[in-house]
Amino acid sequence: MFSSNSLSLLNAASSNLETFPGDVVELLTSSTILSLSSNRIRNINWTSSNPLNSLYLDSNSFRQISNESFVLNNPLDTLDLSTNPLEFIEATVIASLNIKRIYLMNTHIALNQIRNFFHGISLSTYIEELNLSDTELHAIQAGLFTPLKGKSLAKVNIELNDINVIEDGGFDGLGGVNQLQLGWNNLKLIKPNIFKGMTALRYLSLDKNRIVTLNEDAVPWNVSLIELNLASNEIISINSSAFHGLKTLRKLDLSENHKLQLIESDSFASCPFIAELDLSNTHIFHLHFPYLPFLTSLILQYSFCPDKLIRPGNLETKAPSLSTLNLIDNILGSEKLWDSSTNKSSFYGLQNLSRLELSSNPLLSIPPGIFKNLSNLQILRLDDCLLVVLETGIFSDLSHLILLSMQSNHLRAISTGLFDKLQDLQYLFLPGNEFTYLDGNVFQYLSNLVFIDISKNRISGLNHSTFRPLSNLRKLYLSDNPIVCNCDLKWFPVWLKGGNVELIDSFETICLDTVATLKQFRGKQLITFNPTGDCDANIVLYSCLAVVGMVSIFTLGLIYYQRWWIRYRLFLLKLCFVGYEVIHDDADREEYQYDLAVMLHEADDEWVDQHLRPALIERLPDFNRIVCGDEELMLGMYYLDAVHYATERSFKTIFVISRAALQDQWFLMKFRTVLDHVNDVGTEKMVIVFVEDIGEDELPFLIRLFLSDHRPYLIWPGDERGQYYFWEELTKGLTVNLKCNQLIPPN
Repeated sequence: MFSSNSLSLLNAASSNLETFPGDVVELLTSSTILSLSSNRIRNINWTSSNPLNSLYLDSNSFRQISNESFVLNNPLDTLDLSTNPLEFIEATVIASLNIKRIYLMNTHIALNQIRNFFHGISLSTYIEELNLSDTELHAIQAGLFTPLKGKSLAKVNIELNDINVIEDGGFDGLGGVNQLQLGWNNLKLIKPNIFKGMTALRYLSLDKNRIVTLNEDAVPWNVSLIELNLASNEIISINSSAFHGLKTLRKLDLSENHKLQLIESDSFASCPFIAELDLSNTHIFHLHFPYLPFLTSLILQYSFCPDKLIRPGNLETKAPSLSTLNLIDNILGSEKLWDSSTNKSSFYGLQNLSRLELSSNPLLSIPPGIFKNLSNLQILRLDDCLLVVLETGIFSDLSHLILLSMQSNHLRAISTGLFDKLQDLQYLFLPGNEFTYLDGNVFQYLSNLVFIDISKNRISGLNHSTFRPLSNLRKLYLSDNPIVCNCDLKWFPVWLKGGNVELIDSFETICLDTVATLKQFRGKQLITFNPTGDCDANIVLYSCLAVVGMVSIFTLGLIYYQRWWIRYRLFLLKLCFVGYEVIHDDADREEYQYDLAVMLHEADDEWVDQHLRPALIERLPDFNRIVCGDEELMLGMYYLDAVHYATERSFKTIFVISRAALQDQWFLMKFRTVLDHVNDVGTEKMVIVFVEDIGEDELPFLIRLFLSDHRPYLIWPGDERGQYYFWEELTKGLTVNLKCNQLIPPN
């Protein structure tokens, strides 16, 4: 019937068997798990000495465990007789079983047979764990466990029994039990004296009961618990004597007590060695900690996080050894985590912190310095925090960070150098944001990354330079992005294959169905993209283009050398034969509050003072109403509102751009604000002045888009002839406002 050389699992469940299959004996090894679940077996007669790991006989037809119907001489690790219609248990059979764990779950066995079962356990040499969950044991009567007196058991499980009463002396006989599970019952009151005499008890589970009151008589716990689970009860408050006597307690779980509002200040004073505390999903409005020097894990997820506990500098004095801190979903703004007057965060002094979870809090922004000195932090979660902009340097102290998650925010760009100090980072989660592109240097120093998730963004193109440093990358999520699959992306399939990178969720990673995508790949999976034939070089064409290019370069070089003379002559020629027709809007300059608004970065103040201001005074003396730089913006307004106010009320706006300005995210936001106003009024009110010759690849996308539409701009030249022409052009441009031909798209 069965044949195999070596078995780790032999599954004959639901095979409609009525008798034990004796022909399996020769197939079994000491590591075999034999499952005969959900059959119709009533008897077992197995006298072989072949060893077996586990035997599952649950959901069969056993009614008796007797010398006649149940013969099992094999040594076993686990025997499962759950969900059998047991009516009789013979103690001598239980005593003879050479097993460690026996499960009688959901057997609904009579109380007198349970006593027989316990008597058999007391005579057994091997049994260490028994499970009587869901057996309709509604009350723990005094003397029930007395037959087990002197028996050392690793675990006793009596969950799911709807127990509502535990009589004094109910646990007499369980003095040798290490772990007692009482969850999923109907207990409302817990008094420590019911556990009297349980000297070996270390782990106690009372979760998912209906406990309202805990030790209201202030009786000391006379057990040496290490772990106490009180999750999912109906506790309203924890008094100061609730844990009196639990000096050895290391882990306390009070989660899911939705009615819990008050924990008295000295409630944990009796537990000086507590290391793990879970208060998630509670409603604690007042929480005061004593000094807990050994507390390493504090879970406060969705707990109406108490302001008096989570405030700058406080946790350092209450729990200096914290390594895990969970503050998810607590309506925490950045102002509650950072004190600008002292430059301290709520994590100040937590040198051992290795896991910090701040997801689902309305942070909006992250103040620089909030993670200062958290050099041991390995996991940081900032999901769904309404983040828009992240300043460079906020992660500079997190040199050992392994996982960073910023899912479901409103991030549009990654500041240059934001990740440069995260050289140990291995997992990066950025899905559900608003990225349209990734800068070529964003992952420059992240060579240890093995996993990146940038799905559900607005990314249309991928740069090879962005992913080239990721030599250890193994998994990449790109799904739900409008990726344009053209020849610019021909490097991607080669890179995937060469780096052994797995494109996760590849069925949902689709090439955008648009004319920009190569026709045969539109709407197809990105994993199938291989444009080898479509993007091969045409040698003849490229040779001709090379010749034309060389001639063009020589011609352009000659023109460039004489550029200022040529421009000036063409300008005079145009004035002579064509004239200059000024096409401007109907508004007069006098109708504006300012003649000019000059937007610049503080690094360009010197150029403005030495060149721009003197030139304006000399060439445009009537332009004396000028607002220049951030210092002259309207006081009392938010920064971007003040920028918009100055632009809207100025006849013309000059935007001074340098490399230093392009590194400032606020400067780029200021550029967007002015550009939005120009689009709104439909008039060329803005002229860009480059004080440095900046290459196109160094410019942000928005400025490149502005220039590609032939919008007005000037570049400050180094020679005197060029500067003369520069001022002529600028003066002419500042006196008129031309109508816009078309608008720059807002996104």
